[in-house]
Amino acid sequence: MTKHNSQSNLREFIEQLLAEKGVDYLDAEVHTKLVDNLVQRAEDQIKAAIVAEIPGKKLEEFEELLKQDNEKKVQEFVSKNVSNLKEVVTAALVHFRAAYLGSN
Repeated sequence: MTKHNSQSNLREFIEQLLAEKGVDYLDAEVHTKLVDNLVQRAEDQIKAAIVAEIPGKKLEEFEELLKQDNEKKVQEFVSKNVSNLKEVVTAALVHFRAAYLGSN
């Protein structure tokens, strides 16, 4: 999956959350800013969940890859070192959803 597809899917997920929460009264500009903010927060939560799953002995190598700013290498590393990646991402999104829908 490309980064663009991931972003698009995440935006759709956030739009569904807003609909579930009943947030449909915002003007377009505020809505866009809210979606952007929630997408960033969800991405941060996903990244934290992924990092938590990387074996300790591999973290230094992962940090070096991040410094190189090579998205493809980072994705390859994560795919190789986080065997349950889909489950980790899903769990992070379920947690994000529960936290967002549970807040007022």
